[in-house]
Amino acid sequence: MQSSFKTLAAQHVDIFIANKGDRFGLLEKRQQLRNGDTQAFFDSNGLQQYVERSRQRFITQLTAQQP
Repeated sequence: MQSSFKTLAAQHVDIFIANKGDRFGLLEKRQQLRNGDTQAFFDSNGLQQYVERSRQRFITQLTAQQP
């Protein structure tokens, strides 16, 4: 599983959009767009941040399951 996190984190993207808005700051980005920021959805670090949060949650859950 750890290799999956590493593989995903190694991807380089310009725009990151997740399946739920709160996972990538949709409301904030929409407001930035409304305020005239044409680059609001460009987020080259978003995927790595999302992967790291997911990895941390995975480790926490895995640790909780250990006897």
